[in-house]
Amino acid sequence: MNMIEEEKIPSLICGFLDPICEDGDVVRGFLPETWRDGFASLRMTGGPDTVRSYVDGSGIIALTFEIRVRCEGEDVGDRLDVLEFYKKIADHVRGNMINLGGREGKIVVRSNASKSAVFSSGEEEYRAAYVLRYFRGNEN
Repeated sequence: MNMIEEEKIPSLICGFLDPICEDGDVVRGFLPETWRDGFASLRMTGGPDTVRSYVDGSGIIALTFEIRVRCEGEDVGDRLDVLEFYKKIADHVRGNMINLGGREGKIVVRSNASKSAVFSSGEEEYRAAYVLRYFRGNEN
């Protein structure tokens, strides 16, 4: 996977996660680096970092990202719905490999969901961190 393909990774992750969204969920889908009502925002926060490198120039790469979700925050039920949705994400990434244009990767939960902001409108934002690990071959 070359750098041009790595630029597509946020969209690939969103496409990998979209199928878990069902009617009645607090989130209708995932969008990279975008805020839109009813959607989770996927934000790349680091990397690519080489976790392990091999003599031939290939290696194991790690990309860190966050998934952010906002909710009304009017009652405990709103908050519980968001936390239940994060559990759904965790179950999905633990049980499935992600296809990265011909290569497989694995998403690992780095930190569980926690409240990160409360806005004057009453909305609350929750975040959880993840790491995508994949093998990058020697492109030379």
